[in-house]
Amino acid sequence: MATTSTTSGLEVRLVPAVKADIPELTELNRLAYMYETIAQFAFLKWPEKEDMFNFFKARTAERFNHCKTQVFKAVQAINGKTIGFPCWTLEEPQDKPESGKPVPTPTASVIQQVPAGLNLHFVMTRSADVETLKNHMQGHKHCCQLSLNRARDVQDTLPT
Repeated sequence: MATTSTTSGLEVRLVPAVKADIPELTELNRLAYMYETIAQFAFLKWPEKEDMFNFFKARTAERFNHCKTQVFKAVQAINGKTIGFPCWTLEEPQDKPESGKPVPTPTASVIQQVPAGLNLHFVMTRSADVETLKNHMQGHKHCCQLSLNRARDVQDTLPT
């Protein structure tokens, strides 16, 4: 467990997350993206909560299912409140599948299932470039940070 203090004096601990944390992490994820412009196009019923929550819940669960991904949560040291969560995936040259096609990210895996309320045409055309970013490090052992979601009330106090 790592503890760090932010410039505002907020003491934060980074601890491993567990599957029981998925609903709480999902809501943090949803709220982190709720007001991003892309969300307004990606979700047909934006700002309706249910479709966004279900999408982020499936994506968060997919991260827990990946054998080389570690999900952490950032908690306030003073009260244990979860205020954010990062995810890291260890990627190695031998991870490339025999097909030669890149392994999909958790987001891509969820999109392939066509979740309700997702503007699939928009997401597929706009997220293709994002998905190719991981190809820049292929052939090298590295960690890929999949997300760093922070509670809106502490976004300015946490390091990025």
